[in-house]
Amino acid sequence: MKIGSKLAVIVAVAAWFEGAAAAGNLPLHFRISLEQAPNPFMPDTFRAIAADRSDARKGYDPLDVLQPPGPPTGDYLQAMSTDTGRQLTIDYRPFDPTAPDVTFPIDIVASGQNPGVSGAVVFELTNSELLEDTNAEWMVYLKRYEAGGAFAGKLDLRTSQDHKMRWLLSDAKGTLAAILLIIREPCAAADLDGSGVVTLADLELMAADWHASLSRPAADLDGDDKVDLSDLLMLADNWLCDCRQN
Repeated sequence: MKIGSKLAVIVAVAAWFEGAAAAGNLPLHFRISLEQAPNPFMPDTFRAIAADRSDARKGYDPLDVLQPPGPPTGDYLQAMSTDTGRQLTIDYRPFDPTAPDVTFPIDIVASGQNPGVSGAVVFELTNSELLEDTNAEWMVYLKRYEAGGAFAGKLDLRTSQDHKMRWLLSDAKGTLAAILLIIREPCAAADLDGSGVVTLADLELMAADWHASLSRPAADLDGDDKVDLSDLLMLADNWLCDCRQN
């Protein structure tokens, strides 16, 4: 079967799965491409589906769809998650719509001919209108890390005008970036110890990360990859909040 036919089958299956899933799902669709790219195989797509299903799994889910192979020739980019050793183009993860706290790790991979992929990368949310129907207090954002692990930026998907994250590539091959899609309710974010209530124990965990030179610090509540006054204020706003009652 040709690659184009395989992709058509995957899209059709994905649409069926989304329609068959629970109405409480939040299916966010992303597209990755190179601006002004001549490559006919661009763009690639990735779907992160926060699933309001009692049987949804954080690991490989029966509704997950494997990443199709890339084109046989040319330079191209792919966006995928890796779950229990499987590369996925559609990833379902469990989601509690009353107090969401879900993270989708997305790898951006470049393949092709020497010397590699160059140009301006665009990673964008293509169905941002779905966010208008969610709780306005939820934080929904992207965090990008370079291949070496350095934090490269955050995009707030609620306040962004075009819902696009952009960066430049030069002769890139292999895994060139890691993007985290994070959907969190503030109380769930502040509940650092997972007890269900924001208490002194969470403040102590935040103090341990305070201004520390850490990558992806656990006490980073607002997604800027550091623990500072803005995180403390968020914790204070949710002090003694019972996340289980939201």
